[in-house]
Amino acid sequence: MDIKNKIKRNEVYHKNKTEKAQEKFKKRLALKKQESLDPQLKESRLQQNIPATLENTREKDETIVGEDPEVFEEEEMDEFANYFNGTSPKILVTTSKRASANCYEFAHEFVSLFPDAQFVKRGPLFEIKKMVQVAIKREFTDLIIINEDKKTPSTFYIFSSSFYRCINGYSFTRGSYSPF
Repeated sequence: MDIKNKIKRNEVYHKNKTEKAQEKFKKRLALKKQESLDPQLKESRLQQNIPATLENTREKDETIVGEDPEVFEEEEMDEFANYFNGTSPKILVTTSKRASANCYEFAHEFVSLFPDAQFVKRGPLFEIKKMVQVAIKREFTDLIIINEDKKTPSTFYIFSSSFYRCINGYSFTRGSYSPF
């Protein structure tokens, strides 16, 4: 049925729409009345009407390994396993030899970022090897040395039980702490 008059076409459309909504409402009322008389009807309807969610429709991934003893052995031998088991790293933070006040301020701010971090002032006589030995004796997991160029912190070296990294070229964001 093709109605050319726009106003009449809208009237017919809205009339059909309200009739459908009323029929749907009457069906729901009748169903509610039947379910109030027989509660098992409602239980069976709810058991059948399970919505299709992401969890329901997810297919099992066969690449995920379940209870494999070989995988458990590898995880126990993993050098980073203690970080994933919930033990927090114990960090020793220090500066380069004869550091400026800006570097010390940055080091104190850096220590406040990590819960188990300690700052130790490094004297001119302590070499890196000696600092690493001290960190191992005191059971620190990481040693971070903050270096500076032209009295501004520029680089920090991270010595961990299994790796060494040098991070440089970072910049402070606006509004964050900057000792310069």
